Amino acid sequence: KTVSGLMNDKPCKRNIYGNYGIRPERRTRTRYIDRQYLDQTNHATSSFYTEHSISEARPLTHLATIGMAYDPDKNNSFGISGNYSNRDQVKNDVVNKFFYDKNHLQTGNNDRLRYDPEFEKSKDATAFWEHNFPGEDHSLRIEFNISSSKEQEDNHYQNAYRFPSVYTTFDNTLIRQGDDQQQLTIDYTHMLSESSKLEAGYSGSFTQLDKNFYGEYYDTAQQKFIKDLVKSNQFLYNEYIHAFYATYQQSYEKFGYELGVRAEPVSISGKLVTKDSAISNAYFKVFPTIHLSYKIKNSELQLNYSKRVNRAEGD
Repeated sequence: KTVSGLMNDKPCKRNIYGNYGIRPERRTRTRYIDRQYLDQTNHATSSFYTEHSISEARPLTHLATIGMAYDPDKNNSFGISGNYSNRDQVKNDVVNKFFYDKNHLQTGNNDRLRYDPEFEKSKDATAFWEHNFPGEDHSLRIEFNISSSKEQEDNHYQNAYRFPSVYTTFDNTLIRQGDDQQQLTIDYTHMLSESSKLEAGYSGSFTQLDKNFYGEYYDTAQQKFIKDLVKSNQFLYNEYIHAFYATYQQSYEKFGYELGVRAEPVSISGKLVTKDSAISNAYFKVFPTIHLSYKIKNSELQLNYSKRVNRAEGD
């Protein structure tokens, strides 16, 4: 179920709005796995594995939005808005594992228990200003957006062995992820005539990622948790993209064309902190576009050329 509230105040040229919601949930997930393993040489059954698991969680999510838009005159408008989301939950998992030989005689049985208090938080804000110049379709818009999200899993595991009977073991993993982004756009549009149009602008995209995984296990001899150097790692990633673009459209009766260019200076860096290993890449590229069209009765012929880039995700 969801409980929410809404506020809206719109006197004259100002619009103030807000919204708040709370969403409690109850989740129960079950899973059953039944596997049969074959010998690679004669493809005969070598062993069996069965797993039963159940996970209980009760997430509680808070959502909030607030903003304002203002038009001081017919040629100008600006606004600001923000969003916030917070979800907290505690997960309790029980996994029952059963191991059998090829004759289906049990060779092992243990339970893996997990206690995991975790959260996901995100917030973002957007501000814009737009100006309309005299004339048709002649405007300038500037917009800035900033966002941040944080996630954390604090997993505490317990391994209880029924068969063969050995001492209980413990291990923990702490997973933290941070994603911060900023975007700035400047868009200029000018309808030069009934048959020609100019568009130009700037788009800046900036990203900072922090992926941190910490693992530890309980050492019975030292009677304390020891950092797991194999599992633990931290990766930092930064990406800065500046894009400048311009397009020009023109039509002559049945024939039309559009010419465009996009110039991008890019800087990318990544660092694996635990290995003291860093990589970086900086480049400048130009991406042209050409679109040609010709109208024939009820149809249109088109010829297009464009150069694009596909970037890998930071995570």
